[in-house]
Order: sequence, then structure tokens, then C-alpha cells
Amino acid sequence: MPHICSAKQAGVGVADCDLLIIAYIFAGLAMMLNIRLSYSSAPYALIRFRLPENLFSVFVRRIASALELWCLPSMLLGNIIDLIQKLAVNTDGDLKAAAGTEKSQGTLRKLAEALHTQANSLNDAVNNPGATENAAKVLKFKAGSEDEEGKLRKLAKDLYTAATQLENKAPDNSDDGLKQKAGTHQNDGLRKLAGELYIAAKALQKKVGTGVSGHDEAQSLANAVGESESSGIRAKLQQLAENEGTADAVRTAYEDGTGDGVKKKFDEVQKLKGSAYTSDKQAAYYKVEAAWNAFNALYTTDLKELAKELKNAIGNGSQSKLRQALAALGNLQDTATGAQLTGPADNVKTAYDGGEGVKPKFTKLKDRESSYQAIAAIRPNYKEVVDAMTAFDNVYKPEELLKDAVGQGETTGLTKALAALGNDNGSGDLPSLAKAVKKEYSESFGPTVKSKFELVMAQASAYEKGGTIKTNEYTQLLHAWTVFNDKYYGVISYYKYYSIVVPSVITQWLNFLTYVILFVVYVAGGETGHLTVFYLVIAISGFVFGINMTLVYSVDWNYIPIYIAGENCFPIITSFIHYITTLMFGNRRKWNSDFIVVVVDIVAAIIISLVAAMVWSVAYLSKPKYASAKDKEASWYHHIFTNKFEGEFKPEVISPFLMIIVGMGLVYAIYPGIAPGMIVPFYLIDKIEMVLLIATIFPPVIVAALRRTTKGWPPPPQSPMCQWTLDIRGFDGQSKGTGLFWHGFDLLMVIKISLAVIFIYSLHYRESHLSRSIINQPKMSTFLSITFYMCHECLLALGFPGLVGANGGGDYVLIPQYIGALFMIFLAFYSEGYIIEYKSHDPAHWPTEGMTKWNAFCYWCKRASKITNPNLKSLFQPIAKLFTFFIYF
Repeated sequence: MPHICSAKQAGVGVADCDLLIIAYIFAGLAMMLNIRLSYSSAPYALIRFRLPENLFSVFVRRIASALELWCLPSMLLGNIIDLIQKLAVNTDGDLKAAAGTEKSQGTLRKLAEALHTQANSLNDAVNNPGATENAAKVLKFKAGSEDEEGKLRKLAKDLYTAATQLENKAPDNSDDGLKQKAGTHQNDGLRKLAGELYIAAKALQKKVGTGVSGHDEAQSLANAVGESESSGIRAKLQQLAENEGTADAVRTAYEDGTGDGVKKKFDEVQKLKGSAYTSDKQAAYYKVEAAWNAFNALYTTDLKELAKELKNAIGNGSQSKLRQALAALGNLQDTATGAQLTGPADNVKTAYDGGEGVKPKFTKLKDRESSYQAIAAIRPNYKEVVDAMTAFDNVYKPEELLKDAVGQGETTGLTKALAALGNDNGSGDLPSLAKAVKKEYSESFGPTVKSKFELVMAQASAYEKGGTIKTNEYTQLLHAWTVFNDKYYGVISYYKYYSIVVPSVITQWLNFLTYVILFVVYVAGGETGHLTVFYLVIAISGFVFGINMTLVYSVDWNYIPIYIAGENCFPIITSFIHYITTLMFGNRRKWNSDFIVVVVDIVAAIIISLVAAMVWSVAYLSKPKYASAKDKEASWYHHIFTNKFEGEFKPEVISPFLMIIVGMGLVYAIYPGIAPGMIVPFYLIDKIEMVLLIATIFPPVIVAALRRTTKGWPPPPQSPMCQWTLDIRGFDGQSKGTGLFWHGFDLLMVIKISLAVIFIYSLHYRESHLSRSIINQPKMSTFLSITFYMCHECLLALGFPGLVGANGGGDYVLIPQYIGALFMIFLAFYSEGYIIEYKSHDPAHWPTEGMTKWNAFCYWCKRASKITNPNLKSLFQPIAKLFTFFIYF
């Protein structure tokens, strides 16, 4: 049965589905279960295998090592599958075939036409509230109450406030206004635009060449503008801005009719547009024209008046303008009918798009966008007006926005892009044409057909008030959308669904199955147990662990912060279960405590992995649907996020990339064997583990919370998923602030590496001041050990979101993960060999005495390798023998 999805269609920045959040939390919990069991199986080793106590730690480490080592081949397999799906599988040809060479039945072009037809029908149904009672009811519901979030009255109030603030700050054409237009520095206002005009004029002059018609005119324009702020109108603007000149001097430099004014000089250039500036000079001329238009628009336009006209059209609530019309409509009783309802609704429509309405006034203001954007002081206020108007339109007319985004007659929007793709004749433009379709439909940070459809869906409750509008036009639109959406995502998501998503479901169930088998092996082991089978199950669980983790990351990287939070909640949950079990069954005289504790651990693993597998299966194998859709409108591909290596490389991705490698790679080379194991007093080690048990929860949970509380894409700088650049730009080009400060956490990599060096240095130079201040010094050694491990947690908590977020590294998130895993596992093995070698020597007869530091370093590496390499080889032998046995028979 289809389930209702609380989020949008899967895509970049979409991480709001409640079901998927639960699925990724449990996936994170279940992922760490075998690591827990590989250590908590120590009592099993003592009871079942009757091992002597001196082999206790060796066996535990061997089991854990088998788990870690056997996850590497499966992680590699998962990486290969992901790379093949992203690199080798190309759906552009399939998308072209689906688009069709003509609008025949079942093609995307035909389905897009049907989608436009239904969107247009819905728009017609709600677009004439003055004549249609049902349309008036829809508009009345949209109007809402005065302070109701998401309703037109509140949105109009916000728009009025924004327009008022813009009016207060925007310049007019007075002397003071001209001074404000001049700008506060040479890269602001008219001073900046004049500089751009000079550059364009000089480029035109050079393009024309000396002694040719048009050369002198272009040079004269450049001279009138000024090479720098010491000549021409640029000098007058600079003097005005710094209170050293007058507005009249600027006006004279602009419109001097004797021939020296900038305007006169441009007119002379413009007269030669069709004669001197043709052919290869045309592009240079158009740059001059564009630069002049921008300069002239700012110079001549009364920006304050435009904002005032918009503000007055909105009204303050007491005027007979848009806000009053909305209030009159919204305050009507629900029982209102006929002209009592349609009259106020018609007044709203007139106040919005009539001759003196809000829409034409905003259009006039928007036409001068370059002028508002040119002045830094009013740029944020202009953005607030545009954002407020966009928010109003998103509620007032989402039906029209959807209709226009789809496009009519294959001349605009999505239909045009589909026609271009379907009619491609093999010219080599297929990738760009396919990408254009994807951007128009869904894969863009700007307005898309998908985003406009979601605006329409947000008004489902309003359509319900409109009687048959919901049951007829809206329902038909939902059906048309679902048919197109399924066809589209069926093409681009097909390969990922069967190569990544379905295998991820299988591995979730394999994860559960390994714990069931482990339970059977443990309980049915008799007096001596089944050592080989137990070892085999642990190795298999490691293999499943590796491929499961890579597939989870590959399915949808938007939820990785949630997944990491689930991982880090695991230790405290299982430790709590272990603690309760010990309290209940810790009396060895009464209970077989060691046996029961491990049984409870395995049962907990079975339950958690079962829930994880079930939720994951429901999330990705069932058919989600929007809340307002019928069951038949459910879509197989609603949760499938399809991404390929299509984004360009961004240098800011290097930092989180390295965070992951350093965060994963170095941790178990030091922790816990060296720090705290060899530098902290023994009685403090358990306390350190307890502190870390609690502390490690916070970094990923904080990051996940920051992600949940931020809206829009790219995210604002308070989330590490933002772009780590000086200036974060939204799809509208507006600044969201700076994310550069996140690079400050790069210091954690330096701290972690430095601490690793300090720990090892302290072990080898016991008489140094550094060593004496750390080793066996309770406070310092404890603090540094905790700091080292928390660097690991923080680097991963920040690195993965930073990589997969707006920095654009989500496509290759598995690469640093695998590199980090290689370093983490093999450095842990060689660290163990190093520790064994280190402890085997008497400080009084130190083997590297008299060696240079480099020779000493090489000695320890060689000895650690000599111990570790046979251990690595031996870990494969039981499995290799078993596989050989199966092959032989």
C-alpha cells in the first residue's frame, strides 16, 4: 500500500522525509552492531572455546581485525558499482528516446503537453474569482487572516514592509540622491558602472582600429567617462561622493549639450551602430551599449519613487488597495455566496493586476533591477522586496507559474527543451540538450517545473474549498503530473534503482540475517562451540558491513548527516542495554552471566537490524505519494535520488575531502592502543571511555540539527552543508553570507596529526620535557587523549556534510570514505605490531640507541611490518580454506 511522503521528490538538498530520516537513523545504528559484537563476544571465547585468559585479548583483537579487514573488499565492490552507475551508465540516449521525435502517445513531449493542458485548466478555474464562486472561495482561503503564516494577507503585509524599507533607503533624483547613486567607493554605484563603461568604450576603440570610422567616437566616449577617477565624469562622481564636488558638476559632465557630455558622446557612438560597428565589431559595440544602459538607467531613474508606487499599490491596510481588498475578502463569513463573495474577490484581482495594481508596479521596479543591485547600501532591501513578492505570487498564482514553467506549444519552458532533445539529429549536443531538460524539470537550484508543482500542491486545502476544483481540475493535474513524473524518473533512475537501491535493501536484510545466524551459532554451540563457523559469520558480517555502508552513502547523500548521527547514538544505546543486562543478570552465582550478556547483545542486534531492514524496505520498495494524491498517483521513484558526475570541481571541496581522510585514517593508529593505552594511568582509561561515550554524540547531532533548521539551497552559512566560500550565492544571485569560517575547522586536522606525533615522540623520548608533561600525568594525558578522539568525531561530523553539500562533492563521497577506511584499518594493524614490538624491549637496552631519527623511524616501521604482515595473512586462511573446501566438493 502506498505511504504518504512528508517531503518533496528526492533531489539536491531534499532531506526532509520523516520516513527516510528514521530509515537512515536505524541504518546508522544497525551498521555498527557487528563492531559491538566482535568485542562483546569475548565472554563467548572464554566459555565456548575454553581459551586461556592470556589469549583473551588476542582473540578479541583477531575477531575485530577479521571484521575490519573483510569489509575492505566489499567496500571496494560498492565503490565500483557506484562508479559504474555514475560513469558508465548514460541515460541521455534513453531520455531522448523517451522524449520522442514527435508528440505521439506515451512520449514525454506528449505527456508534457497534457501536463500543460491540466495546469492551464486549473489556472482558468481559479483565475476569475470575480465571475466564478468556486474561484472566489479558493482565493478567500488563500487570503487567510491578517497574521496567518503562508496566507496572502500576511504575505502582503510583509511585502508592504519591505517596499517601505526600500523606499526609505532608495535614492531619488535630488542632489542627495545623486550623491547616494554615486556610491561609497569606486566599486559601488555609478562610479563602478562608469568604470565598466570606460573599459567597454576602450575595447571598442581598439577593435575598430586607428584611422577607421568609429575610432574617434569611441575614444571620445572613453575620454568623457575618464580613464580613472581623476578625469571625466568619473572624477566628478568621486568628488561628489567624498563631499569635494557638487551634483551640478556631475550633471554637466553627463548632459553637456556643447558636445563634452557623456550622453552626447554615447549618442555619437550609437549613430554609427549600423555602419562602423558591424561584423566583428558588433559584439564590442553591444558591450558598450549594455554598459551605457546600465549607467544611464541608474542615473536617470527615481528609485525611491518606484518603491513608493509599489508600496502605495499594496496599501497599509486602511487604504482601498490590495491589503484592504484581501482583508475584506478574508473577513467574510464562510457562508458568503454570490456577489457577496465574488465582488470582494474581484477587488483583490483588480488591486493585484489592474492598471495601478501591485503587479504592474512591481514589474516597473523589477525592470530597474540592475540599478537597485548597483548600489550596495540598498541591495539587501531590494532583495527583500523581490523575495516578498515571490512569496506572495507563490501563493496567489502558483497555477500560472506552473503553466508557464511547463510551456505551451514547445516554444518555452520544459516543452521547448523536450522538443529540442527529441529532435536532436546526432549533432553532438545530446549531453547539453539532456541536461537542459533536467534543469527545466528538476535539477536546478532555480525555479523548476517540479518546484512550481510543489507550490500548487501546497494549495490543496484551498482547492478543496473550491468545490469541484479539487475533484476535477486539481485531481486531473495530479494524474498528469504523476504520469509524466513516473515516465521521466523511470528513465533517469532505472539503473540506479536496480544497481544501488535494490542491493542496499538486500544488504540490510543480509545484515539482519548474519545476526540471526550468529545467535544460532552462539546458542547451539554446545560445550565447546563452533569456532570456525563463528569466525566465518564475523567475517561475513564484515563483508556485509562494507558493502552496506557504501550503498547507503550512494543511495542518497543528502541524508548522510542523519546517518552519521544514528551511528554515533549507537554506543550509548548499546552500552545502556549492556548496563541494564549486567544489573539484572550480573550475579554469577545465580546466572550464567557471561552467556546471558552476549545473548542479550545479539538479540538487541537482531531487533535493531530487523527494524532497520524493514524501514529501509518500506522507504525504498514501496510507492510513496503526496498527501493530497490518490493511491494510484503513488510513484516508484519518489525517493530515488539520481546523481552523476556532472558538476564542476570546486576547490573548496578539498578541505572536507581531507577532513574525511584524516578523520577516519588516523584514529585507530593511536586510539586506544597508544592513547590512552600507553600514556594514561590505567585507572583513568575507563573514565575516558565513559566521557567519550557521551561526548561523541554531540558533533553529528548538532550538525544534523543545523541541517534541519536551515531552509533553501544552497544552505545558509550556519549549516556545514553550505558552500565554504567567501560569498554564498543563491540561485537568484543574491548573497547569503560567507561560509569561509568553516575552513577554520581545518585546524582540527593539524591538531589531530600533531597529537599523534606528540604521543609517539613522548614514548621514545621519555626524558624530554614534553614526555614528562604528558605520560602518566592524569590531567594532561586524559585531556589530550579525549581531544584526539574528539578531533576524529568532529572531522567526520563536518567533513561528510561539507563534502556532500553545496561544495559539490556528493558525487564522489565514496572516494574519501574508502581512502580513509584503507588508512584506518591498515594503520590500526601496523599500530598493533608497533605496540607489540615497543613493549618487547627494555628501556635500559633500547634498540635504536645511537641511531639517527630517520634510521630509528625506519627500524620501528620494519619491525612493526614484520609482526603485522603474518597476522594479516593468517586472517584470510580460515575463510580461504573454507572456500577451497566448497569449490573442491
